[in-house]
Amino acid sequence: MIDRRQLPLNALRAFEATARRASFTAGAQELSVTQSVISRHVANLEDIIGRKLIERSAQGFGLTPEGEALLPVVEQAFDDIQAAMNRMGASRTLRVHMPPAYANAIGMPLLRAFRKDHPDVAIRVGSSYVTGSPEEKVDVAILFDHVRGDRPDRHLLRRIRFTPMCAPEVAARAADRPLADFLAGEELLHVLVDGEAYDHLWTEFGARRGVPIPAGQGMTFESFVFAAEYAAGGSGIALGDAGAPAPAPLVAPFPDDVVELDFGYYLVVTPDGAGDPMVDLFRRWILGRSDAA
Repeated sequence: MIDRRQLPLNALRAFEATARRASFTAGAQELSVTQSVISRHVANLEDIIGRKLIERSAQGFGLTPEGEALLPVVEQAFDDIQAAMNRMGASRTLRVHMPPAYANAIGMPLLRAFRKDHPDVAIRVGSSYVTGSPEEKVDVAILFDHVRGDRPDRHLLRRIRFTPMCAPEVAARAADRPLADFLAGEELLHVLVDGEAYDHLWTEFGARRGVPIPAGQGMTFESFVFAAEYAAGGSGIALGDAGAPAPAPLVAPFPDDVVELDFGYYLVVTPDGAGDPMVDLFRRWILGRSDAA
């Protein structure tokens, strides 16, 4: 006989996600863990109950009669817990991290829409000029990073498509000139990427477009936000995200010269946020609205 002090909550969540999605792989992706972790949790739950819950065979995935009976009970229990915690609202603050460029162009409209759908969820938003994981403790983070292979702990929201951006008076000098000629006569503004040379983005852009990139360091910034602010004063050209609104008053003088480099924005649930129904609610909501979806 099992009492509530012995309830294996992580194993129950692993079983519920796997059974509902009818896949160990999909269950692992939903919970942002590896497939081996999911398998261990389900096996542990089966050991505790003393019954097989999921049939594993070459013919595919299937629930046993015991699994069929347990799934709706666990689903309803988690739904009830999630609803109760959401109603509590301010008693739990969701800690979210976003890079400044993403927050300014995309993140704030998303947060406004999320708050409209879920007004009782309190959110604290932080930001830092880093590639990869932030240093502060957060529940969920949106990261600017290299696009890598599929990983269960991160979900690609959107790839970044780069194009030159500058102030209107600088863009006016691009009229009837080829891109290479225009770039050769202007100051290029660089944005740092961890682990790469200061001019990595411009070098990659030039290589993909077959355009020589002028030598010389010029101005280098920790974030596109700073580069855009500098360019807005009428000096220099920065590589901005063609898929997001250009920061006022910047314009893209060559809108067809767009390059999709190996960078993107990822959603990551941190260990602090794993297993939290409120974090799971936010994760599901924002993934449903991502470009990658």
